[in-house]
Amino acid sequence: MQAHGTSLHCSTSSLCQPQSSVPPPISRPSCPNYSHRRHCSSRTHLHRGVQCRSTLPTADKEAIAASTAQTPLAAAVAAAAAPIPLPTSCIPEDLQLPPGELSPIDRSGKGLDVDVFRCFGCKKEECRGPTGCAANMWRFNLDGYLREILTARVYDVAVQTPLEEAKKLSDLMGNRILIKREDMQPVFSFKLRGAYNKMAKLPEEVRARGVITSSAGNHAQGVALAASRMGCKATICMPVNTPGIKVESVRKLGGTVELVGESYQETQAHAVSRSIAEGLAFVPPYDDPFTIAGQGTIGDEILRQGGDMDAL
Repeated sequence: MQAHGTSLHCSTSSLCQPQSSVPPPISRPSCPNYSHRRHCSSRTHLHRGVQCRSTLPTADKEAIAASTAQTPLAAAVAAAAAPIPLPTSCIPEDLQLPPGELSPIDRSGKGLDVDVFRCFGCKKEECRGPTGCAANMWRFNLDGYLREILTARVYDVAVQTPLEEAKKLSDLMGNRILIKREDMQPVFSFKLRGAYNKMAKLPEEVRARGVITSSAGNHAQGVALAASRMGCKATICMPVNTPGIKVESVRKLGGTVELVGESYQETQAHAVSRSIAEGLAFVPPYDDPFTIAGQGTIGDEILRQGGDMDAL
């Protein structure tokens, strides 16, 4: 073993060769093909869902080659410098459509029984066909949801809330920002709209048997208030870890509370099971066409109150 300046090499081994103690610094320039990223610090990144490999300057590549040539570390350095394959992905800009253009929807599916909507626990023969629930065939029409929103039964109990400017936030952001004040509803939430509309669309004889739902708070209060206005019983299944203030609010509105399930999934499964066993109508908190139409009245109000907006 002989010393040569700051490097060592073994004269008896072909694996040990002279090498520099400190390799030259490597600059990593910004990627010119991806201007909306701050910098490209790696040799491989994604550019609009396609792998984009930026390369180092020629001088830097020559410096790396000179500092690692014929060394036992050459293979390891080469492997580390190789681009790392990344999975393709998309970014929000790829999903934008021109104003007024609706995204196409492929409703064909695989022809499975679960490909279409049916009410929880529904066993009606007319709903077993390929189009699912026979009570809301309007959902297949181009203007189906729009018509249901405009004719929704929400204002028997809900109010049209104001669209107010958040002045301090607007000043901070340098723009005019408006806030829809759904906290001014009787239950301090928009969930009352969907709950009431769904219950209002139930046949009277079904509603008379009572309704049941699962919720951790806002939807529960909406169903309880709607039931008290319609004169029917409402059973509200809530997770066992629901804050006491929410449980008491539901009870004050006339709802019968059952604490069951550690998470919402278990609570909903129990509520659906009871609805089937006891013949109670289940009022979904979100995944029902009539519930969706009721919540959609917010959008109608915003469009009428806000005028020409840049973003909603």
